[in-house]
Amino acid sequence: MMLSGRFYLNGATLMTTATGRQLEVARQAGFSGIEARAERLVGDAGELGAAAALVRPGEVWSLNGVRLGLKPAGAAELDTLEADMPPRLAICRALGAPYLLAVPARVPGLDARRGLPGTRQGLARARDLAAAAGVRVAFEFLGFPDCPIRTPRLAGEVVSDVDGVDLILDVAHWHASGGPPLEGFPVDRLAGR
Repeated sequence: MMLSGRFYLNGATLMTTATGRQLEVARQAGFSGIEARAERLVGDAGELGAAAALVRPGEVWSLNGVRLGLKPAGAAELDTLEADMPPRLAICRALGAPYLLAVPARVPGLDARRGLPGTRQGLARARDLAAAAGVRVAFEFLGFPDCPIRTPRLAGEVVSDVDGVDLILDVAHWHASGGPPLEGFPVDRLAGR
């Protein structure tokens, strides 16, 4: 991930590696820091404490993340989201991460038109909860076939009605989505530009 001339190692690259070790690897390889992974840190106070003791200011750009769950018909799973947010926001604060990345649900068979309203509703709720904790939210689409929000255009549609949320353009997910043209993608909403 590149932000304003700074490069951050995506924690998914080293998913099975402890967060503190990811920080060390990023430093040794010349990265500015990392995008930490919630899967590694939620519920593991030992790993979080070790990473918090090692991290330098500005070294963790974001925590990836929180899932904007949808029910099979497309309604937002707000109860799950509200339960998932507090531990993730605590991790952001502990590591000094200014961003929490929100990703869309993976719901096989749910088309984008039915998934857009619930995704927007979940994203707005995540934004409000995060803002109260001094953390920003960035939305990252997933290019997987079972994800209703799987293209840059759809990601732009999601955030078009949700002020105060930035976008992430992950080239791996862009490629997985078929690499459609980026025309119409709101680059002015990119996080960290």
